[in-house]
Amino acid sequence: MRIRVATFNVENLFSRLAFADSIAPGENHVGLYRFDDPEELRLARRIAEAVASDDKRQLTALALNEARADFVALQEVDNANALRVFYDRYLRPHLDTAAAREKRALSDEARRSGRPPSEEDVAAIDRRHYFDWRQVVEGNDGRGIDVGFMSKRPIRFSSHANRTFGELGVWSPELESYREFIGGKERVISKADKLFRRDCLEVDIEGADLTIFICHLKSMSQARAKTQALRQAEALGVRRLVEARFGSRTADAPWLICGDFNDYIEIDGEPERDDFGALVPHGLGPLVDPAFAVNLIQRRPPKDRWTTYFAPGDVYSQLDFILASPALAKANPHAIPDIIRGGQPYRARRYEGPRYPRVGWDRPKASDHSPVVVELEV
Repeated sequence: MRIRVATFNVENLFSRLAFADSIAPGENHVGLYRFDDPEELRLARRIAEAVASDDKRQLTALALNEARADFVALQEVDNANALRVFYDRYLRPHLDTAAAREKRALSDEARRSGRPPSEEDVAAIDRRHYFDWRQVVEGNDGRGIDVGFMSKRPIRFSSHANRTFGELGVWSPELESYREFIGGKERVISKADKLFRRDCLEVDIEGADLTIFICHLKSMSQARAKTQALRQAEALGVRRLVEARFGSRTADAPWLICGDFNDYIEIDGEPERDDFGALVPHGLGPLVDPAFAVNLIQRRPPKDRWTTYFAPGDVYSQLDFILASPALAKANPHAIPDIIRGGQPYRARRYEGPRYPRVGWDRPKASDHSPVVVELEV
């Protein structure tokens, strides 16, 4: 069986107005217009954010539609209702168009052959196009951005949001001095705390011999070096979950790890070095260990592996990963992931391909990440 699996950080797929109301101190402009009345400013910002979200989500849908995936691992989704509204209003129309086109072709062939299309043939078209299984699971993120998925096949899944550092055996001495800042307040963590800052979902696709682990690791927003220890603990935690599931069969079992790892292992194929030539450490070691998993994106040319663009540093890097078990990678030697960049803003100048209509210099854009999709025989 062939299956297309994608991962996509859809960047703040929110439905809550609380985020539209978040205004920096002293900021009283919406676009070029100044509002001195706080209530007028709040309402103007809400309207502007609503209009901007419509543009952005049309582009997000175009990127997902281009992926043609059977299963999509999602990051940064507000909740199940936000995903439902996005699916119904933005993505579903594209799927309807494709399904209708295929049904017309089926009817045309039936007229030529003199045999009406069977109900089974029509139902099979719908199965190929629609994500009838969709789920967002509430995790541990303070802003409420969760991980989830959309699937064209029935699934079984479990959440690991409540697993602790101690339970998974990933506590390290570096975490003793680690400090989190939540709501402007410093917080000390302990072995009894929940490990994953979002979640790690474990998903089995029925009818396919494949298990997918979906994760969204700790961000670098408080500085890459300062958050490295926590990200490394999460990475080790994901590995422990895979190894607990498959045991001695881990290398031979068919599994993928998909998601936004919020760290990178190289820049254009080369490990990052500091001003003195020393290697800059990252927090992904437990996952990108070649004895454990294969980073399928490394099958692409070194300068064409980037999935996101960081404008302040002018850095093109791979933060989004599809890792395959050694056996699954070996069984698919020619499976090279596609990185869909048509929704990237024009400021990501390295990408010279076509962009979707209305993409801007900085915004609107489909996301600050690009979908990654790979087709596998399972």
